[in-house]
Amino acid sequence: MLKIFRNADISKRYTEISLKGNEKYGDIIKLEGFENIVSDGYYGGAQEWYRQNREARAWDEKRAEKASDSGCGFVSVANCFAYYIYKNNKEAFSNSKEDFLRLMTDIYDFKGRIFLKFGLFESGLRKAARNFSKHTGYSVKFQKALFFENKAEFLKESLRNKRPAVLLFGWGKGLPFTEHWVTVTEITEIKDIENNRISDHIISVSSWGKKYYFRLSETEKWLLNTPVSLIFQKNSK
Repeated sequence: MLKIFRNADISKRYTEISLKGNEKYGDIIKLEGFENIVSDGYYGGAQEWYRQNREARAWDEKRAEKASDSGCGFVSVANCFAYYIYKNNKEAFSNSKEDFLRLMTDIYDFKGRIFLKFGLFESGLRKAARNFSKHTGYSVKFQKALFFENKAEFLKESLRNKRPAVLLFGWGKGLPFTEHWVTVTEITEIKDIENNRISDHIISVSSWGKKYYFRLSETEKWLLNTPVSLIFQKNSK
């Protein structure tokens, strides 16, 4: 899954969010330090890095191209694993791009079912995360927003508990991404000035190694039965 709108105007719209005349900012809930999981100014990982994999293992060109075209789900899982390690085991954490690429590659190696045209659906993403976690010192579980649950409140709870969440975009006109997994790192409340009530939310996500923003009200109906929060637990010896 990879279709991001590259048009300059569209890109700017999702990297700079302006308030409307009747709006003001409210509370901001964020993953503190997420920007530190990859060095050199990257904001999380990027699936095109799979093409650059030359040293970690011998991948043929066809496999690298497939991973870079449909590997966004694996990258979103890698973001979550990297953030957990960063927050809980800093002495063992390296934030170099090379080490992050190795993490991305290792998770891809433990992939679940992957569809040739569409990449990972949720079942495959869960399986890839579980399979990879078996070879680490911690396990992973999943908490999913119910179909009629308030997505904003679900994301706030996840971020308050220092848990990244992942979103899967479907198909819709004017979306920042289509057929694409992203990692949620921040949510900002928008309040109506007249009644001081929350009227919308701005979601910040990691995708393609960059930070993007979008209004939840404009995109919520296009999210494919997500978000999903990853919950890590250190295994007892």
